[in-house]
Parts: sequence; C-alpha cells; structure tokens
Amino acid sequence: MAFVTSGAGLTIDSGNVGIGTSNPQAQLQVTGPIRLGSEQTSEAPNRSGLVVRRINSTSAAAGQIIAYGGTNIQLQRDGTPGGLILKILANSGGPMIAGFGINASGNTVNVYSVYYGGGVGTYQIFTDAQQIGYFRLTFGDTLNAGDSTTVEITRVVDTTGNNFVNMTGTLTSTMNQ
Repeated sequence: MAFVTSGAGLTIDSGNVGIGTSNPQAQLQVTGPIRLGSEQTSEAPNRSGLVVRRINSTSAAAGQIIAYGGTNIQLQRDGTPGGLILKILANSGGPMIAGFGINASGNTVNVYSVYYGGGVGTYQIFTDAQQIGYFRLTFGDTLNAGDSTTVEITRVVDTTGNNFVNMTGTLTSTMNQ
C-alpha cells in the first residue's frame, strides 16, 4: 500500500520511502539534489545539493567516464587497467586537480595541476605502470563554475603481477553525475 503526501513529493510504499520519486526501490531513495548540514561561513552556497554515489568501474576501455568535475571536465579510463586521464572538453577557465595515489609498494604519488586558460585537451593523471591501488582525487572548475568532485577509489594491484581492471569507490560532487 502506497501513501503519497499532497504536493510534497514524499512516497511510502511497502516500507520504502521515496523523496522526489513515486516508486522507491530502496529503503530510502532520493531523486534529485540533497542538502546535508548547515553552512557556518559568511558566504552562502551557490549550488543547491550534493551528489554522493558509488563508483563501480569494470571496463578499462579508453574513454570510459568515471566522474564529471564540471560541465566540460571528465575523469576517464585511458584503456589500461590502472591508467586515468583528465579530459577538458572546452575552455573552463581554470580547472584544477589535486590528490594522491598509493602504489603497490605503499609509496605515495602526488597529483596537483591547474590548467590556466582552460587547458583544453587530455592530461594523464596516473599510468598503469605506476601500479596505483588506491587514490583520492578532487577536481573541477572551482575558479569559475564553483564545481568540485572528489573520487576515492581502490583496485587490486600488487608487486607480484596482480593488476585488475575493477575500480570501486565513492564520489562526492557539487554537480549532478
């Protein structure tokens, strides 16, 4: 039995609660941006909502998009099990990427770049040869659009030759993914 409140976008159906959907498929399903917490800064946020989702990338095919960091910025697979690229499709002002990876030997590989003037093109972030098994990257057009995306991903890679393509993790973003 479903219960729908008038005009509020809330549905309760067979123990599942839906906000913004009339047919929730999980105990809690929210369709659309959400807002958590309160702002304690002097500047009001210019984006409504926050997107949090699971990442499960099982194909290393070149061009597979893992996440967006702005309207024209994509984190993509490079065609190898562990390689990643940042693709900037159009002038985005001042996109940036910052983060780190940990390789199979336990060493940290830092990443930091700002692409002034838009930097239209394709930029290698990690290569397969670096054997990155865990990474956390934040990227986006924070200068102009105020967009930022953070991905945290693990995959199985070790110094004995195991180098799997599957990447699993989480994404938190100021833009819809």
